[in-house]
Amino acid sequence: QFFLGTMYDGGVGVEVDKLQALEWYLLAAGSGHPKAQTNLGLLYFHGDGVERSHERALRWFQRAADQRSPEAESNLGVHFLLGLGVEPDAEEAHRWFTRAAAQDHAKAQRILGTMFEEGTGCEPDQEAAAKWYGESARSGETDAMLRLGAMHLEGRGVERDEARAAKLLAGAAGAGKVEAQLLIGWMLFTGRGVPRDVAKATAWLAAAAHQGDLGAQASFGRVCIEGASTEEGLAEGVQWIQLAARQGLAHAQYDLALLHLRGEGVLQSREEALHWMGLAAAG
Repeated sequence: QFFLGTMYDGGVGVEVDKLQALEWYLLAAGSGHPKAQTNLGLLYFHGDGVERSHERALRWFQRAADQRSPEAESNLGVHFLLGLGVEPDAEEAHRWFTRAAAQDHAKAQRILGTMFEEGTGCEPDQEAAAKWYGESARSGETDAMLRLGAMHLEGRGVERDEARAAKLLAGAAGAGKVEAQLLIGWMLFTGRGVPRDVAKATAWLAAAAHQGDLGAQASFGRVCIEGASTEEGLAEGVQWIQLAARQGLAHAQYDLALLHLRGEGVLQSREEALHWMGLAAAG
């Protein structure tokens, strides 16, 4: 019954049919199958083929969690953390994430790390945060790699280890995490914890900038300008700084003011420089 449900749910050998999946999951869940109960909860959670209902999702996750399903325990944690179908209760969320994390549920481990880092539902504990980020990162959770990499870079909750930070951030950056791309880009550009490599640094900063991150756009622009050997390279750098400045990023506005003051890649204009300097100060 459960496997028939998964076939209709995922379109394995049959056309996707969420109603058929629901019927088979209900039969299996009624017999106490924890994965069927969890999948039913997910259907109701997402409103996938059924009317969305956090209350019904919560009930099915609870039944599966009572049988120690780590995915259901983690999903219960989400419900209590966000107040979905139940009153928000960070301490109860922490309890469910702890149960799931103890069973090697990578997402729960990462969320538990964040709760310890920020003191949500518990006392702040940077060492515990690093521990759970590490467990999650070992399972390939890229958000955990990013958070643990930043902790190693700062020496917060763990020993400062820039080489370890670079390895973790590179892994997260390769998965498209903008903040990781920005951090590893600057590490490579400055030679912090890794051999200096301007080409690789530029590539990572460009990847982050093209994802729309304002800080990355400004940083990429600055790197382009510093390394510009042609008018085209200078113009590209100025365009990125202008893009971030026009979207309200204060330090990009400050950089643009300096460019106008020097006439570097833009019209030299004291009036424009004062305009952008004023916006940066106000921000």
